[in-house]
Amino acid sequence: MSVYAVSRIFFNPNMIQRINTFFTLFMIVMCLVFAYFALFTTLLDDRMNDTMKLVFAGIMITYGAFRTYRLVKAQRMNNNENFE
Repeated sequence: MSVYAVSRIFFNPNMIQRINTFFTLFMIVMCLVFAYFALFTTLLDDRMNDTMKLVFAGIMITYGAFRTYRLVKAQRMNNNENFE
């Protein structure tokens, strides 16, 4: 078995794309969970005041939206490459 064949097995572009998609979905969910905990629970009351919690939740929601945009853009690009 050649080095090229081994590298094709371990560095399959489809596998890397699936891992990237899974990681991105995980990050989106975690950002939304953090924003939920900052806004609707009392877990951070002793560490952050209300303004800091709102800013933190806003940053998490914005970052989650940005990751969602990048995921949709990458999926559309990959679908267009597969059809050509």
